[in-house]
Amino acid sequence: MERQIKYVVQAQCRPAPFGLEDVILEFLKDYFYVTSCNVDERGVSLEIISEHTIAYGAIKDLADLIVDVLSKNDVEFQQGVINRVEHGYVHWVNKIFNSETIANYVLTLGRSWTSIAGEAVRSVLIGIFGRPRLVPEMYFHGNVLLDLMLTTRSNKTSINGVAESS
Repeated sequence: MERQIKYVVQAQCRPAPFGLEDVILEFLKDYFYVTSCNVDERGVSLEIISEHTIAYGAIKDLADLIVDVLSKNDVEFQQGVINRVEHGYVHWVNKIFNSETIANYVLTLGRSWTSIAGEAVRSVLIGIFGRPRLVPEMYFHGNVLLDLMLTTRSNKTSINGVAESS
């Protein structure tokens, strides 16, 4: 089984869409598994879970759907970002330490595994392997989509001037 991938979407808009959380969830539920929708004075924040990496085209569709649902409810969309949550290795190492086999082995060795020691080990692992971080997949602003793939491509290509002939 492949691990679940979490995405965090942040959209700035005005006025703040207070009270539209259920409308946004209902609008997106047929397309994406949205686990939470939070609104504050800056805009809306969504958490999306997927069983696999969301395809690039689907990420563009997600951006369009967010803009659509906001505009249909008279909220002016300003800008947003779709982030993938990258857990690094700490997620897998933490699972190993919390597995039943390891826990039973440690308990058998003298029941010295306490929640304090467990938290200390977790803190050391986070220090070594890093905390989860947000990796931007796409920035979107109004009707313009700016994505990292396009930016990377444009940085790799060089534009050489063409000499004009008289």
